[in-house]
Amino acid sequence: MQQEGIGKALENVGDAITVGSSLLAPFTGGATAPAVGIGGYISKIGTGMQIESQLEQGKYKEAITKIAIEGLSTAGSTVLQKKVETMDFGKSNDLKPIINAKIEGISTMIENGVDKVVESKSSKSQSVEKKD
Repeated sequence: MQQEGIGKALENVGDAITVGSSLLAPFTGGATAPAVGIGGYISKIGTGMQIESQLEQGKYKEAITKIAIEGLSTAGSTVLQKKVETMDFGKSNDLKPIINAKIEGISTMIENGVDKVVESKSSKSQSVEKKD
């Protein structure tokens, strides 16, 4: 259980770095864009720790849900970022890291929103089960 809590904390720290860096990217000329990737790696380590802990505890539904949310978020942002890399912005090609940072930040915010909805529904259904 402690591992899951540490994993959640790491995921939150990584997400904060990702979102913060992506929000600052346009104002820093993209200088904070590399931190988006660093935050993403920290977040993935935390997510992996949570999934491992959930599997060890037999919480298979929660683990599979977490894997699905992470997978869809990563796949969606990767497709968009690859599309940006193929675009020609002319003299403004230095916008690519800024745009990719924004994509990653938005993807992270959507992922966190979905996580909150799933957690909320899960806790509500568990409280209903306890009453029965």
